[in-house]
Amino acid sequence: MNAVMDIILQYIIYIGYPGIFLAMFLEGLSIPFPGAYFVIFVGILVGSGLLNFWTTLAAGVLGFTLGSMGPFFLTFLWGRKILALLKRWNKGYSKKLLFGKKLFRKYGPSVVVFSRPLLCGKYTSYFAGMAKMYPIQYFCCTLLGAYLWCGGLLHVGMFFKKSWQGYYSISSVAIPGIFLVFLIYFVYTKLYRRKFI
Repeated sequence: MNAVMDIILQYIIYIGYPGIFLAMFLEGLSIPFPGAYFVIFVGILVGSGLLNFWTTLAAGVLGFTLGSMGPFFLTFLWGRKILALLKRWNKGYSKKLLFGKKLFRKYGPSVVVFSRPLLCGKYTSYFAGMAKMYPIQYFCCTLLGAYLWCGGLLHVGMFFKKSWQGYYSISSVAIPGIFLVFLIYFVYTKLYRRKFI
């Protein structure tokens, strides 16, 4: 396992700050990408003194924020058309977007700031766009949220920099546990609720 982590860390060193920016840009676009784990690995390198903390943080925050403007403007300009298409293709996904829109209307910009680490974090850009949030306001709130999210994960990586085994042992316990929770929730929502409610 150490060899695999060494390869990952060496690759991050190879791509450098532009690569970190690009990786977080893809994360902001809502493209499936393990952004949280990536930032933690980057934090390990920061803790080892191989990358500068503030430069790394700036690259990650700006990359994510600029990337998230894509889905935001997509739904800001064509939200109703996209929602109509989703209702035809995937009713469950369209319901999630509508729920997120209601959540956004209830709690406002704080959803954009604090939802990034949560399960709905990838959809926040779509919620804000459909709710017609002012683009400058969205940009500033996303910048703050990304700063908190990326900064926190970098510190997690810095904490685990001295022990790959410690990081791996925690991950090996946490990931199956999270997967089990998702599985139970999926079974409940798809089977139990459909049958009895």
